[in-house]
This record gives sequence, structure tokens and C-alpha cells, in this order.
Amino acid sequence: MKKSEYIATRALSLFTKPNKNAILLFGLNKSGTTVAINLISKRTGLTFFDDFPYHLGNFDKVLNKEISLTQYIDKYSHAFSKDIIRFPTQQHVLIQAREYFNITKYILVVRNPLDNIKSILSRLKIPGNLKTLNKSKLDIHPLWLRMLTQDENYLVSLANCWLQTYSQFDISDEKCVLFRYENFMEDKIKYVTKIVEDLDLTPSYPIDQFINIQYQPKGSHSNNLEFFGKDNKRKLESILLPIACKYGYTFENV
Repeated sequence: MKKSEYIATRALSLFTKPNKNAILLFGLNKSGTTVAINLISKRTGLTFFDDFPYHLGNFDKVLNKEISLTQYIDKYSHAFSKDIIRFPTQQHVLIQAREYFNITKYILVVRNPLDNIKSILSRLKIPGNLKTLNKSKLDIHPLWLRMLTQDENYLVSLANCWLQTYSQFDISDEKCVLFRYENFMEDKIKYVTKIVEDLDLTPSYPIDQFINIQYQPKGSHSNNLEFFGKDNKRKLESILLPIACKYGYTFENV
């Protein structure tokens, strides 16, 4: 967020209240959350706020438990007054979000975990076939760095981020509206319309002109074996398989 936008958000927050009835959207970075929230918003005419940890800043204070999520929301209440809000999925943040908001329906965006991790690394311009990652040479946002360095190996760290995110949700819960990235890619307009209706909303506006906008930088076009290499791919698959199966993803080599 630009400095002028940040100042405006802080000023407007003095006169607005958070929307406790907002629809929350969850999903790991680069799983399709940006395209999902944009197109659902455009199809329904609802307002949205995306990626607040990166736009607003200071979210590390919530992650480090220096302040509560409620205190953070109150500080930036204008951003949290929107109809649809994308939320991070760190466990204690998710617990607080569930306590704060009146959740009747929420959106969970999921993508094949190997493709998801490949997309994250492509976004950060980091190869997937390294044995170790030289962290001293990384010039990336602290929240990205946090994802890469939770474990000693950067791929294990990202795999565990995926596991931690998607192990927290019960996809049989009637409140959960699952947005599967692969299904979206098969027929984008039809799928977004289905998601909107599953949220008990009305698909009021056409989205034909928005459907092929590149909302995020393009990732690698190489297949997963080429991108990760045989050993790294096998390592990732063995870690990811238990939760990946829950979402219908399987791996040939496991």
C-alpha cells in the first residue's frame, strides 16, 4: 500500500467500524486467493480487501502475539469494513478470526500443493531444485522469509506451511465453500458463478472482461519434476500426502 493510501486508511478508520459479518476467504499464498476474491467481488458487486498483512504492515506484531487480532482490526477498521476479506491462516490468527467474526459461510481456496509451492518459489525467483537455500542473499518481504525459514530446509518449510494451513479446515462443514483452483481453470465463469451461489449470494454482474486478467505474476511453466528435481519432488510428496489426499490430490511416485 502506498503511503498516501495508508494515511487515508488510518484516517477513515476513525469513522468506520469493522464488518463482523464479512465473508472470510482463506488459502495459502499463490493458491488462487487473489483471482478468487477479485472475481467473486466483481460477480456480486461486494467490496473486498485482499492480502492485508502485506498492504497494511505491522502484522508481525499479531504473529508474534505482541497485540491481538482485535487490536489490529480496530487500528485499521476501514480495511476490515469490507464485505469479503482475505485472512492469513496461522493457527492462533485463525482462532481469533473465528471468535471475532460472525461466520456463516467462508471461502477456502486450495490448489495442488506441488503447484502451489512451485508458484510461491517462482514468485520469489527461487529455484526448487536446491539442496539448501542461502538466506543471506534473499531480498524479500519478511512475511515471505518467515514462510521459507520455519524449518531448516526451505522446501520442508513451505510444505509444512501448506500442511498447517489446510489441516485446520473441515471441508465437510456446511460453512465451508471450497474454491478448487483446478476446477476454476476448467471453466472460469461457470465456476465463479457456482461459488457465488454456494455462498448464498446473487451473481448479479458479468465478469467476462475480467476473467483472463493476470492478477499475480506468472509462475514457472516447467512441470514439477523439472522444477524440483527427482529428490526434492519425492521429499515434498512424502510430507504433503496425508493432507493432500484429504483434498483429493494424489502423487504418482508415492
